[in-house]
Amino acid sequence: MKTQTADTSWRATLESQPGSETTAESKPTAIELLPLYYKVLIINALVILLGAVIGTFSAWMLSGVIRFQPSTHFLLIGTTITTVAVINVMLLRYAFQPLNALKLVVREVRSGDTTARADAASYHDPDFAEFGLALNSMLGEIQANAATIEADKNRIRALTGKVISAQEQERKRIARELHDDTGQLLTALILRTERLSRMEGCSGDVQEQLLQLKSQAEQTLTEVRRIMLELRPAILDDLGLIPAVRWYLHERVEREGIAAKLEANDLEDDRLDPEIETAVFRIIQESLTNIIKYAKANQAAVTIEREGNLLTVRIKDDGKGFDTKEATERAAGTGSLGLFGMEERAALLGGRLEITSGVSGTIVQATIPLGAAG
Repeated sequence: MKTQTADTSWRATLESQPGSETTAESKPTAIELLPLYYKVLIINALVILLGAVIGTFSAWMLSGVIRFQPSTHFLLIGTTITTVAVINVMLLRYAFQPLNALKLVVREVRSGDTTARADAASYHDPDFAEFGLALNSMLGEIQANAATIEADKNRIRALTGKVISAQEQERKRIARELHDDTGQLLTALILRTERLSRMEGCSGDVQEQLLQLKSQAEQTLTEVRRIMLELRPAILDDLGLIPAVRWYLHERVEREGIAAKLEANDLEDDRLDPEIETAVFRIIQESLTNIIKYAKANQAAVTIEREGNLLTVRIKDDGKGFDTKEATERAAGTGSLGLFGMEERAALLGGRLEITSGVSGTIVQATIPLGAAG
């Protein structure tokens, strides 16, 4: 009674699916509607019965006609068993045909075709039909969820792009104000204190204090220039990516006692899209900052290559390396935007970022298609 209710529910569900109408010619038989378990039982029972009938009939027929040797008897039995086995395989293959169809659907989904669906209406076996309906329902939910996730990712990426763009504009504004206002005021203060220290009648004590004030102003101006460099080096806008990276290596990396090298033969005199130049410079800047802070490296090398419509940037050091997975999880937990920022900058331009690290050092490689910037 329970089986009959389940079969009725399955048939009602199947008939409600679009395109599941059946004609008189395609109406399934009673055997086709049996569950697979009973089909296998019936097939094997029929095969065993067939083998017994064939073996018995053959032995009876031959015994009345000829006398045969034991080897002939065994050959007859072997032939009978082989024939029965072949028939069994063919019948089971027919019974399991819906399972092969479901397997093909799963393979298509695994290969990336999320639109693949099982043709549950053609599965007369109730077990396979019910499984096909469940699989289709699950695949539909997965596809819907994947579409929602992809839409959310696109929205987040668009917002990230706007945040990064606004951040760059704000950095440029602050750097310009530091240069135009703070830098000029500090320069005027240095010149004024030096002029006062040389005036006639200036006592030795006052002169010493003026020189100390001048030294402090010079140190402050150096720090302001360093901050300007980190915020937005003017050379990036004026001369382009390669001069800006070369200047950063000299001003920031080499002054930390790290030997730095830049290779960019094919791009020496070329200007790229400003958005690409900014993103690449920030990726290089973040990588070099990490080398200075954590790597304990002796050497750092930056390579910028263009092959066709693809730009490859590689930053390599000979430092102690780190666990990339642990660093990513730690950055996510603490809200650090270092690694995330590099990945997002590459992704926003349609590129990708790869980091490999070990005891022999770290390699950060970004691959960005040229012309991707909007």
